[in-house]
Amino acid sequence: MISVIVPIYNVEDYLEDCLASILNSTYDDFELILVDDGSTDKSGLICDHYKQKDNRIKVIHKENSGVSDARNMGLDNAQGDYISFIDGDDVIHPMMLEILRTTLESGDYDFSMINYAVIEKEESNNISDRVISHLEKGFRKIGPIEFMNGLMDGSTESLIYNFSTNKLYKKSLIDGLRFVTTPIEDMEWNCRVCLRMNKAIYVDQALYYWVQRDTLQMHQGIGERYINRVKSYLLCYKDIPQNNTELKSRWLERIYKVMLYTRKDTKLQNRVLYPKSKMICEAVHNEIKTDLLKCKMGWAKKMVLLSCYRFPLLYSLLRACYIKGN
Repeated sequence: MISVIVPIYNVEDYLEDCLASILNSTYDDFELILVDDGSTDKSGLICDHYKQKDNRIKVIHKENSGVSDARNMGLDNAQGDYISFIDGDDVIHPMMLEILRTTLESGDYDFSMINYAVIEKEESNNISDRVISHLEKGFRKIGPIEFMNGLMDGSTESLIYNFSTNKLYKKSLIDGLRFVTTPIEDMEWNCRVCLRMNKAIYVDQALYYWVQRDTLQMHQGIGERYINRVKSYLLCYKDIPQNNTELKSRWLERIYKVMLYTRKDTKLQNRVLYPKSKMICEAVHNEIKTDLLKCKMGWAKKMVLLSCYRFPLLYSLLRACYIKGN
Protein backbone atom coordinates (compact mmCIF):
# COMPACT_ATOMS: atom_id res chain seq x y z
CA MET A 1 0.00 0.00 0.00
CA ILE A 2 1.07 3.58 -0.70
CA SER A 3 0.70 6.28 1.94
CA VAL A 4 0.03 9.56 0.12
CA ILE A 5 0.81 12.49 2.43
CA VAL A 6 -0.64 15.91 1.58
CA PRO A 7 0.32 18.94 3.72
CA ILE A 8 -2.41 21.58 3.48
CA TYR A 9 -2.43 25.26 4.40
CA ASN A 10 -4.94 27.80 3.05
CA VAL A 11 -5.39 26.26 -0.40
CA GLU A 12 -9.20 26.20 -0.58
CA ASP A 13 -9.19 27.34 -4.22
CA TYR A 14 -6.92 24.46 -5.28
CA LEU A 15 -7.55 21.63 -2.84
CA GLU A 16 -10.54 19.98 -4.49
CA ASP A 17 -8.68 19.71 -7.81
CA CYS A 18 -5.75 18.16 -5.95
CA LEU A 19 -7.88 15.61 -4.07
CA ALA A 20 -9.92 14.70 -7.14
CA SER A 21 -6.74 14.01 -9.12
CA ILE A 22 -5.46 11.66 -6.41
CA LEU A 23 -8.77 9.85 -5.92
CA ASN A 24 -9.04 9.35 -9.69
CA SER A 25 -5.75 7.44 -9.75
CA THR A 26 -5.64 4.23 -11.76
CA TYR A 27 -3.80 2.71 -8.78
CA ASP A 28 -6.20 2.54 -5.85
CA ASP A 29 -4.35 0.68 -3.07
CA PHE A 30 -3.43 3.75 -1.06
CA GLU A 31 -4.28 5.68 2.06
CA LEU A 32 -4.59 9.44 1.69
CA ILE A 33 -3.33 11.36 4.74
CA LEU A 34 -4.46 14.98 4.71
CA VAL A 35 -2.60 17.14 7.23
CA ASP A 36 -4.42 20.43 7.76
CA ASP A 37 -1.66 22.68 9.05
CA GLY A 38 -3.87 25.17 10.89
CA SER A 39 -5.62 26.55 7.81
CA THR A 40 -7.67 29.70 8.39
CA ASP A 41 -9.75 29.30 5.22
CA LYS A 42 -12.11 26.45 4.27
CA SER A 43 -9.35 23.93 3.59
CA GLY A 44 -10.01 22.01 6.81
CA LEU A 45 -13.72 21.73 6.04
CA ILE A 46 -12.95 20.46 2.53
CA CYS A 47 -10.72 17.77 4.05
CA ASP A 48 -13.48 16.64 6.40
CA HIS A 49 -16.00 16.59 3.56
CA TYR A 50 -13.81 14.34 1.42
CA LYS A 51 -13.14 12.05 4.38
CA GLN A 52 -16.87 11.30 4.54
CA LYS A 53 -16.86 10.36 0.86
CA ASP A 54 -13.89 7.94 0.83
CA ASN A 55 -12.74 5.62 3.61
CA ARG A 56 -9.14 5.70 2.33
CA ILE A 57 -8.82 9.26 3.63
CA LYS A 58 -7.40 10.20 7.03
CA VAL A 59 -7.56 13.81 8.20
CA ILE A 60 -5.27 15.37 10.79
CA HIS A 61 -5.89 18.90 12.03
CA LYS A 62 -2.99 20.62 13.75
CA GLU A 63 -1.70 24.05 14.70
CA ASN A 64 0.24 25.82 11.99
CA SER A 65 3.94 25.01 12.09
CA GLY A 66 4.96 24.71 8.45
CA VAL A 67 5.15 22.15 5.65
CA SER A 68 8.01 20.18 7.21
CA ASP A 69 6.12 19.50 10.43
CA ALA A 70 2.96 18.67 8.48
CA ARG A 71 4.79 16.09 6.38
CA ASN A 72 6.41 14.67 9.50
CA MET A 73 3.03 14.20 11.14
CA GLY A 74 1.91 12.39 8.01
CA LEU A 75 4.96 10.13 8.24
CA ASP A 76 4.19 9.42 11.90
CA ASN A 77 0.75 8.15 10.89
CA ALA A 78 1.65 6.37 7.63
CA GLN A 79 0.84 2.65 7.40
CA GLY A 80 1.94 1.98 3.82
CA ASP A 81 5.06 0.27 2.52
CA TYR A 82 5.64 3.19 0.14
CA ILE A 83 5.48 6.95 0.73
CA SER A 84 4.38 9.68 -1.68
CA PHE A 85 4.25 13.42 -0.96
CA ILE A 86 1.88 15.69 -2.89
CA ASP A 87 1.33 19.39 -2.20
CA GLY A 88 -2.25 20.49 -1.58
CA ASP A 89 -2.28 23.02 -4.41
CA ASP A 90 -0.89 20.71 -7.10
CA VAL A 91 -2.42 17.89 -9.16
CA ILE A 92 -1.21 14.55 -10.51
CA HIS A 93 -1.86 12.50 -13.62
CA PRO A 94 -4.20 9.52 -12.99
CA MET A 95 -1.36 7.13 -13.86
CA MET A 96 1.33 8.72 -11.66
CA LEU A 97 1.03 6.42 -8.65
CA GLU A 98 0.66 3.33 -10.83
CA ILE A 99 3.76 4.12 -12.88
CA LEU A 100 5.83 5.04 -9.83
CA ARG A 101 4.83 1.80 -8.07
CA THR A 102 5.32 -0.42 -11.15
CA THR A 103 8.76 0.96 -11.96
CA LEU A 104 9.87 0.82 -8.32
CA GLU A 105 8.96 -2.86 -8.15
CA SER A 106 10.61 -3.64 -11.51
CA GLY A 107 14.00 -3.99 -9.81
CA ASP A 108 15.82 -3.59 -6.52
CA TYR A 109 15.25 0.18 -6.39
CA ASP A 110 15.01 2.40 -3.31
CA PHE A 111 12.68 4.91 -4.91
CA SER A 112 11.22 5.87 -8.26
CA MET A 113 10.83 9.37 -9.69
CA ILE A 114 9.11 11.08 -12.58
CA ASN A 115 9.29 14.46 -14.29
CA TYR A 116 6.96 17.40 -13.63
CA ALA A 117 5.27 20.16 -15.61
CA VAL A 118 4.29 23.70 -14.67
CA ILE A 119 0.65 24.48 -15.45
CA GLU A 120 -1.92 27.18 -14.82
CA LYS A 121 -4.91 26.49 -12.59
CA GLU A 122 -7.25 26.49 -15.59
CA GLU A 123 -5.43 23.42 -16.91
CA SER A 124 -5.99 21.36 -13.76
CA ASN A 125 -9.20 19.82 -15.05
CA ASN A 126 -7.61 18.56 -18.27
CA ILE A 127 -4.66 16.56 -16.95
CA SER A 128 -6.34 13.19 -17.43
CA ASP A 129 -6.39 13.89 -21.18
CA ARG A 130 -2.62 14.16 -21.37
CA VAL A 131 -1.13 11.34 -23.40
CA ILE A 132 1.51 9.13 -21.81
CA SER A 133 4.12 8.14 -24.40
CA HIS A 134 5.76 4.73 -24.73
CA LEU A 135 7.40 4.13 -21.35
CA GLU A 136 9.99 1.64 -22.52
CA LYS A 137 12.01 4.53 -23.97
CA GLY A 138 11.94 6.67 -20.85
CA PHE A 139 13.67 4.70 -18.09
CA ARG A 140 16.99 5.61 -16.52
CA LYS A 141 18.72 4.05 -13.53
CA ILE A 142 20.21 6.57 -11.10
CA GLY A 143 22.96 5.91 -8.58
CA PRO A 144 23.98 7.97 -5.52
CA ILE A 145 26.67 9.93 -7.40
CA GLU A 146 24.33 11.10 -10.17
CA PHE A 147 21.61 11.90 -7.65
CA MET A 148 23.94 13.96 -5.45
CA ASN A 149 25.29 15.77 -8.53
CA GLY A 150 21.70 16.68 -9.38
CA LEU A 151 21.10 18.06 -5.90
CA MET A 152 24.23 20.22 -6.13
CA ASP A 153 23.58 21.41 -9.68
CA GLY A 154 21.21 24.26 -8.86
CA SER A 155 19.73 24.54 -12.36
CA THR A 156 16.05 24.39 -13.27
CA GLU A 157 16.64 21.02 -14.92
CA SER A 158 17.96 19.62 -11.63
CA LEU A 159 14.69 20.23 -9.76
CA ILE A 160 13.65 16.64 -10.51
CA TYR A 161 16.31 15.62 -7.98
CA ASN A 162 15.40 18.26 -5.39
CA PHE A 163 11.63 17.72 -5.22
CA SER A 164 10.13 15.17 -2.86
CA THR A 165 6.73 15.36 -4.58
CA ASN A 166 7.80 13.61 -7.79
CA LYS A 167 9.03 10.47 -6.03
CA LEU A 168 7.79 7.25 -4.45
CA TYR A 169 10.01 6.14 -1.58
CA LYS A 170 10.26 2.74 0.03
CA LYS A 171 9.25 3.31 3.63
CA SER A 172 12.15 1.12 4.74
CA LEU A 173 14.57 3.54 3.04
CA ILE A 174 13.35 6.62 4.89
CA ASP A 175 12.59 4.94 8.22
CA GLY A 176 13.41 7.46 10.95
CA LEU A 177 14.05 10.35 8.55
CA ARG A 178 12.10 13.54 9.14
CA PHE A 179 11.95 16.88 7.35
CA VAL A 180 13.64 19.86 8.95
CA THR A 181 12.39 23.43 8.72
CA THR A 182 14.66 25.12 6.21
CA PRO A 183 14.15 27.35 3.13
CA ILE A 184 14.77 24.40 0.79
CA GLU A 185 13.45 21.51 2.87
CA ASP A 186 13.10 19.13 -0.07
CA MET A 187 16.76 19.41 -1.07
CA GLU A 188 18.02 18.80 2.46
CA TRP A 189 15.65 15.82 2.85
CA ASN A 190 16.80 14.27 -0.42
CA CYS A 191 20.43 14.83 0.51
CA ARG A 192 19.93 12.54 3.51
CA VAL A 193 17.93 10.10 1.36
CA CYS A 194 20.85 10.01 -1.09
CA LEU A 195 23.25 8.98 1.67
CA ARG A 196 21.07 5.89 2.27
CA MET A 197 20.24 4.87 -1.31
CA ASN A 198 21.82 2.29 -3.57
CA LYS A 199 19.91 2.99 -6.76
CA ALA A 200 16.72 4.63 -8.00
CA ILE A 201 14.83 4.64 -11.28
CA TYR A 202 13.67 7.69 -13.25
CA VAL A 203 10.79 7.71 -15.71
CA ASP A 204 10.97 10.65 -18.13
CA GLN A 205 7.24 11.39 -18.05
CA ALA A 206 5.70 14.63 -16.72
CA LEU A 207 3.08 13.17 -14.38
CA TYR A 208 3.21 15.67 -11.51
CA TYR A 209 1.76 19.12 -12.20
CA TRP A 210 3.00 22.17 -10.32
CA VAL A 211 0.04 24.55 -10.37
CA GLN A 212 1.05 28.20 -10.46
CA ARG A 213 -0.25 30.57 -7.80
CA ASP A 214 0.20 34.33 -7.51
CA THR A 215 1.58 33.80 -4.03
CA LEU A 216 4.22 31.28 -5.06
CA GLN A 217 7.70 32.29 -4.06
CA MET A 218 8.96 31.91 -7.61
CA HIS A 219 6.78 34.88 -8.59
CA GLN A 220 8.23 37.06 -5.84
CA GLY A 221 11.72 37.47 -7.27
CA ILE A 222 14.61 37.85 -4.86
CA GLY A 223 12.95 37.48 -1.46
CA GLU A 224 13.61 36.15 2.04
CA ARG A 225 13.43 32.51 0.96
CA TYR A 226 15.99 33.13 -1.76
CA ILE A 227 18.61 34.61 0.54
CA ASN A 228 17.97 32.05 3.28
CA ARG A 229 18.62 29.15 0.91
CA VAL A 230 22.31 29.42 1.82
CA LYS A 231 21.36 27.91 5.19
CA SER A 232 19.85 24.90 3.43
CA TYR A 233 23.09 24.25 1.56
CA LEU A 234 24.93 24.47 4.87
CA LEU A 235 22.60 21.86 6.37
CA CYS A 236 23.27 19.54 3.43
CA TYR A 237 27.00 19.97 3.98
CA LYS A 238 26.60 19.05 7.63
CA ASP A 239 24.63 15.95 6.66
CA ILE A 240 27.67 14.52 4.83
CA PRO A 241 29.74 12.17 7.03
CA GLN A 242 33.18 13.53 7.98
CA ASN A 243 34.95 10.58 6.34
CA ASN A 244 33.43 11.40 2.94
CA THR A 245 36.06 14.06 2.27
CA GLU A 246 35.51 14.32 -1.48
CA LEU A 247 31.78 14.94 -1.19
CA LYS A 248 32.24 17.44 1.64
CA SER A 249 34.73 19.35 -0.52
CA ARG A 250 32.28 19.51 -3.39
CA TRP A 251 29.52 20.81 -1.11
CA LEU A 252 31.87 23.50 0.23
CA GLU A 253 32.54 24.65 -3.31
CA ARG A 254 28.81 24.69 -4.02
CA ILE A 255 28.07 26.75 -0.89
CA TYR A 256 30.59 29.43 -1.85
CA LYS A 257 29.18 29.67 -5.37
CA VAL A 258 25.63 29.99 -3.97
CA MET A 259 26.80 32.77 -1.64
CA LEU A 260 28.35 34.59 -4.59
CA TYR A 261 25.11 34.33 -6.60
CA THR A 262 23.01 35.37 -3.60
CA ARG A 263 24.96 38.52 -2.81
CA LYS A 264 25.19 39.52 -6.49
CA ASP A 265 21.48 38.96 -7.15
CA THR A 266 20.29 40.85 -4.06
CA LYS A 267 22.60 43.75 -4.81
CA LEU A 268 21.25 44.02 -8.35
CA GLN A 269 17.57 43.16 -7.79
CA ASN A 270 16.65 43.80 -4.15
CA ARG A 271 18.97 46.21 -2.39
CA VAL A 272 16.70 46.31 0.66
CA LEU A 273 17.64 42.68 1.36
CA TYR A 274 21.29 43.10 0.42
CA PRO A 275 22.50 43.85 4.00
CA LYS A 276 20.72 40.75 5.32
CA SER A 277 22.09 38.69 2.45
CA LYS A 278 25.63 39.81 3.33
CA MET A 279 25.04 39.04 7.01
CA ILE A 280 23.79 35.49 6.33
CA CYS A 281 26.61 34.75 3.92
CA GLU A 282 29.21 36.10 6.33
CA ALA A 283 27.85 33.92 9.14
CA VAL A 284 28.03 30.83 6.91
CA HIS A 285 31.50 31.80 5.66
CA ASN A 286 32.79 32.14 9.23
CA GLU A 287 31.41 28.69 10.04
CA ILE A 288 32.97 26.86 7.10
CA LYS A 289 36.12 28.79 6.12
CA THR A 290 38.35 26.62 8.31
CA ASP A 291 36.82 23.50 6.75
CA LEU A 292 37.52 24.93 3.29
CA LEU A 293 41.18 25.49 4.10
CA LYS A 294 41.53 21.94 5.43
CA CYS A 295 39.39 20.14 2.87
CA LYS A 296 40.44 17.89 -0.01
CA MET A 297 40.54 20.59 -2.68
CA GLY A 298 43.37 22.12 -4.67
CA TRP A 299 44.89 25.25 -3.13
CA ALA A 300 44.38 27.22 -6.33
CA LYS A 301 40.62 26.56 -6.24
CA LYS A 302 40.48 27.39 -2.53
CA MET A 303 42.18 30.74 -3.11
CA VAL A 304 39.90 31.55 -6.04
CA LEU A 305 36.78 30.82 -3.97
CA LEU A 306 37.99 32.87 -0.98
CA SER A 307 39.23 35.73 -3.16
CA CYS A 308 35.98 35.90 -5.13
CA TYR A 309 33.99 35.80 -1.89
CA ARG A 310 35.96 38.74 -0.45
CA PHE A 311 36.06 40.67 -3.75
CA PRO A 312 32.80 40.02 -5.69
CA LEU A 313 34.02 42.17 -8.60
CA LEU A 314 36.80 39.63 -9.16
CA TYR A 315 34.19 36.90 -9.50
CA SER A 316 32.28 38.93 -12.08
CA LEU A 317 35.45 39.51 -14.10
CA LEU A 318 36.48 35.85 -14.01
CA ARG A 319 33.00 34.75 -14.99
CA ALA A 320 32.89 37.23 -17.89
CA CYS A 321 36.27 35.97 -19.13
CA TYR A 322 35.09 32.35 -18.89
CA ILE A 323 31.91 33.06 -20.83
CA LYS A 324 33.82 34.98 -23.49
CA GLY A 325 36.34 32.14 -23.81
CA ASN A 326 33.61 29.59 -24.38
